[in-house]
Parts: sequence; structure tokens; C-alpha cells
Amino acid sequence: MEKVIALINKATFEIQKLVDLKYAKVSGLTKPDSPLNQVNLLGGDKIVRDYLDHGEIGLALDHLNYMVEETGIQLPPDLRATLAEISGRIS
Repeated sequence: MEKVIALINKATFEIQKLVDLKYAKVSGLTKPDSPLNQVNLLGGDKIVRDYLDHGEIGLALDHLNYMVEETGIQLPPDLRATLAEISGRIS
């Protein structure tokens, strides 16, 4: 499981960076009901870390996928492969 946790931590850092970049580009332009106006996205890395701290690896992965889907960020191929590897190791 240590390998999976390390992969999740790496993916979390990269995904949060992409979410933050997307938010920075549209900040001030987002409507109140925009998918980006969610605390679970802007601080998503903290939520993932909390899940990991409580041994909830599947929920941590679910939250990463949620962050990607809600924001519509485009993941580079290596990061998509990392998420697929995590998924394969925990299913």
C-alpha cells in the first residue's frame, strides 16, 4: 500500500496544481454556481490527505477523480496513467 499512497500523493500535488492554475485563469470571471467555486476543489489536496490519514485510499482516489471531472482539467498522459495504475492496484 505504501506505493499506492506515494502515487496518490504525487498525483494529488499535480492535480491540485492544475486546478489552481485553472481557477487563477478564471478568477473573477466565475459565476457563483460555477464548478470551480467549491471548497472541495480549491483545497482538494487537504481532503485527499485527510482520507489517506484515515486509511480511506479508495475515497482519496474518488476525490482526485472528482477534482478532474468537476473542473474539466486536461491531464497529461503520465498523470492519467498514474491514476489508472492507482485504480488497478486498489480494485
